[in-house]
Amino acid sequence: MIHSNRRSLQLITLSPLTLALAMVSAQAATRVDLHSQNVALLNSQYKLAAATGAPTKASDRHAEMLGLDSDSSLQVLTHNTDPNGTQHYRYQQSFRGFPIWGEQVIVSEDKGGNVRNLFGRMVGNLGSE
Repeated sequence: MIHSNRRSLQLITLSPLTLALAMVSAQAATRVDLHSQNVALLNSQYKLAAATGAPTKASDRHAEMLGLDSDSSLQVLTHNTDPNGTQHYRYQQSFRGFPIWGEQVIVSEDKGGNVRNLFGRMVGNLGSE
C-alpha cells in the first residue's frame, strides 16, 4: 500500500508540471492575421532578401515572403487571373505534410510579382511546438 500511495503522490506532483509545460508549448504557435500586415514593407524586405534569386514557384515564393519555417508549406487550392493581370492565390497551409485546418492564406499579386493584398490567417512558429 505504501508503494501505491507513493505512486499517487508522484502522479499528483507531476500533473501540474505536465500541464504547465503543455500550456507553454501551446502558446508557442501563433495565428497571424494577414490582412493587418504591411504589404509594402513585406515586398521591400522580400526583394532585398531575394536579391540573389527568388523561387520561381508562386507558393514557395509566398511562403518564403511570409516567413514560414522550413517544415511549413503552402498548397494551391485555387488560382485565378483577372483581365488586368492580377493573380489571386488561395492556399492551404500545411506543417510536415499535415494541413492546418481552418486557416487559409489568400495572396493577390500584380504582373510584376509584387504582392498587392493579403487575406486570411497563417499559423507561425509551428516548428517550436
